[in-house]
Amino acid sequence: MTATRLNDYIAASADPDAAAIRLDGLREDRALRQAIDGLPDETLRQLVHLLSFSRFLYHFISRHPEVLALLGEEPLAGLVKADVDAGMGLDTLRLFKYRELLKITWLDITQCCAYEKILGCLSGLAEYTVNKVLGFSIDPKHRDFIEREFCVFGLGKLGAEELNYSSDIDLMFVSANTGQSRYEIYDLQEIAQNTIRRFNHSLEEKGKDGFLYRVDLKLRPWGASGPLFMTIDETENYYEASSDAWERFAWLRGRPVAGAQGLGEDLKQRLHPFIYRRSLSTEDLQKFVDIKMK
Repeated sequence: MTATRLNDYIAASADPDAAAIRLDGLREDRALRQAIDGLPDETLRQLVHLLSFSRFLYHFISRHPEVLALLGEEPLAGLVKADVDAGMGLDTLRLFKYRELLKITWLDITQCCAYEKILGCLSGLAEYTVNKVLGFSIDPKHRDFIEREFCVFGLGKLGAEELNYSSDIDLMFVSANTGQSRYEIYDLQEIAQNTIRRFNHSLEEKGKDGFLYRVDLKLRPWGASGPLFMTIDETENYYEASSDAWERFAWLRGRPVAGAQGLGEDLKQRLHPFIYRRSLSTEDLQKFVDIKMK
């Protein structure tokens, strides 16, 4: 690699000044300098481009020089959403998330696939993370609770599988009915509430590599003033009585993302008449336009 060609790559990047400063910063580390100097020309050009617009990934590579070896790898290869590795802590999961984010960003800047795949990868990474953290958050003796009696729904961009790089995740929680649970009502409430609180804290807690995701629970029934979770019957009854157009539109993008999938699909079937009315009036269409404008 000649200095002239490297300067050409820097000049052609999104922010040449930032690219030059960050590339020099990486090359101050001997191992990183050797790794960068050994990159093929096209890979180096793409790395310079990435450094020019992502200060976060520049700092991430600085802290973890070994991630340069991931450039060009397919993101999310071989992930199993329901797999919960008891040996994986939150710090390890945060590192994993940003390693995958580096791969996704690389896939994006090389423009070798449709942007829909980028959105799908970002959404898949969030869904995998939600499953992992939910597994960490439940007391092991109650693990059957999240497998059979508790479901996490993704709404908004996560539900539609169109998450972007800076999106928070819109979530809602539903449990089995108390009469269909193996737990007494007070035990069910305690288990669910403690799990949700640990779950939200773990997703938003900052570690040395950043945090996992910001969580938005305001799309649940009654918004921020509503309960953290409701049973499936309570949830169905709430939406049967709802006349708010935005709640119908929100559920167009709702889907179960973690926990008891059977419970989630049951609720989706119950809400089908609420979401998809037999007919749409002019007023319905105007409400949709107004919501989109806001």
